[in-house]
Amino acid sequence: PGVEAGVFYPSRAGTGRHVITYSPPPDADCPSPSTAIMTVLESVYVDPMPDHVVLPGNGIRLNPKTNAIHFSWDRSSPGLDDYGSATPTATPVSTTVYRLTVADAAGCEQSALVTVRVLDPLAIPTGFTPNGDGVNDVWDIEGLDAYPNVFVQVFNRWGSVVFSSKGYATAWDGQFNGTPLPAATYYYTLTSDVLERPLTGAVTLLR
Repeated sequence: PGVEAGVFYPSRAGTGRHVITYSPPPDADCPSPSTAIMTVLESVYVDPMPDHVVLPGNGIRLNPKTNAIHFSWDRSSPGLDDYGSATPTATPVSTTVYRLTVADAAGCEQSALVTVRVLDPLAIPTGFTPNGDGVNDVWDIEGLDAYPNVFVQVFNRWGSVVFSSKGYATAWDGQFNGTPLPAATYYYTLTSDVLERPLTGAVTLLR
C-alpha cells in the first residue's frame, strides 16, 4: 500500500512499518529483487487552544490537546510554573500570550498560541442619577463587559427584582418595566464564571 507508479506515498500507506520490494524487469543485468523498509510516523499535532480570562492574582491550568511527547513553552512569556510541562499553571501579572512548541519521537514539531487575559478589577458605582441630564444617567459598571457569563440582579428593599440581565450590554437606567423607580437604596448581586462567589452590595438611585 502507498506505492503508485514507482513512488511511495506515506499518506496513502498510513502509519507503521512498510516493506517495499523493488523488482527489476526480467531482462535486467541484476534481475534479483531487493527490499527497503519504510517507517511512517504519525504526524504530531496540537489543537488550537481557547483563550482564558483570570482575575488578578489567580492562575489557570493550561491543557493543550496533542499527541506529542515533548513540550516547550516560550520562556520569554512570564508566569508559568513549569515551562517543560504539558499542563502548566499560568499566573500572569498582566494579559500574556504563551507559545507552546510540541514534538514527537522523530522530532517533528508544531506550535500553538494561547492568551491568558488578566481582568481589571470591577469599579461598581455606589450610586447614579437617572434624571436625563446626560451625566451619570445609568449604572455603568466599568470593566464588566470583559467578564464571562455575567448575570446581574437588582432588588428593592422588599426583595423584589427590579432589574435582571444576562450580560450587561445595556446598563440599568433606574427603570422597571419602563417606569422610573423612586429614589431609594437598592441591592444587587453579580455573578460570573471567574468569580468564586457572587458580588453583592448596595446602589443608591438619586433623582
